[in-house]
Amino acid sequence: ACPAACIVRVPEGEADAGTPLIVPQARACVLCADLACTTSCEPGALRPLRLPEQVAIGLAELDRGACLAYNHTFCNTCVTICPTEPKAIVLDQRLRPSVEASLCTGCGLCEERCPTSPPAVRVLEQDRLTRGRPQP
Repeated sequence: ACPAACIVRVPEGEADAGTPLIVPQARACVLCADLACTTSCEPGALRPLRLPEQVAIGLAELDRGACLAYNHTFCNTCVTICPTEPKAIVLDQRLRPSVEASLCTGCGLCEERCPTSPPAVRVLEQDRLTRGRPQP
């Protein structure tokens, strides 16, 4: 159902084998208008959503040591590609990016398009964000 063909299954041998996964460096989520994946996925794996800003795949995190903008080279790729409105990644007064966590969907477009190798911006998956924290 994914028009961007970004959803793959977790490989066999992993604890969550067969569940949906997005690997941004290979192909990021484009936050398509109808969010077809959320309505066509097996019940319970993805919850149906109506708006792209409801997507919660993960959270972008910047590695300032690897980021060009933090190392005296102008780069605004992550800001330009960020699809949220308002932007989840913004430039500060010194033209360096920062992530507005409350606006980040974790789509991975910033990671996919980052010009550094490895990318200076990475999406932490939801399970990694909550691992070790008490669950409600």
